[in-house]
Amino acid sequence: MTSFSFKSSGTKFNSRKVQNNDLTLKKVPVGIKTPLSFDSKSSTGLFDFNFDSLNQVKDNLKNLVKTNRGERLGRAEFGCNLAALTFDYSRVGDFEQQIGRDINEQVEKFMPYVQINAINFLDYFSKNDYQIQKRSTNSLGLYPVLIGINYDVPRIGAQKQILEVLIFVGG
Repeated sequence: MTSFSFKSSGTKFNSRKVQNNDLTLKKVPVGIKTPLSFDSKSSTGLFDFNFDSLNQVKDNLKNLVKTNRGERLGRAEFGCNLAALTFDYSRVGDFEQQIGRDINEQVEKFMPYVQINAINFLDYFSKNDYQIQKRSTNSLGLYPVLIGINYDVPRIGAQKQILEVLIFVGG
């Protein structure tokens, strides 16, 4: 019968020594920032990343709201499809309610960890320089509508977050 000695198979936990004195914690990326941009700070990464869960949730929510159905490859139902409503502004009697329903349905389906508290339609011109914006919107013939989404993310303890999304409507 062969006997085996386990004396050389490793070291005890308390006899280990740390050889690297640089114990700085490295941040782990949570997701890619959008719009895509190159990471100029490091040569190891290709794109800029979000390192905070709350920033990533906000980025994902913005992408969900501004994406139209059929734009996402492999996910034809993804998106709030607001572009379909932007030229029905005068025809659709419940324009704001329809946008609210679309946003709530899509968030419930694709981001169930986000709790929508309120969707408000804000006065864009009161928040920005009226003269500059008026000239740019007149040349396009479109009117800016600012949608304010108040939401919570209970899983990470984030409350009373606000996302503002600008869409242009005409017609």
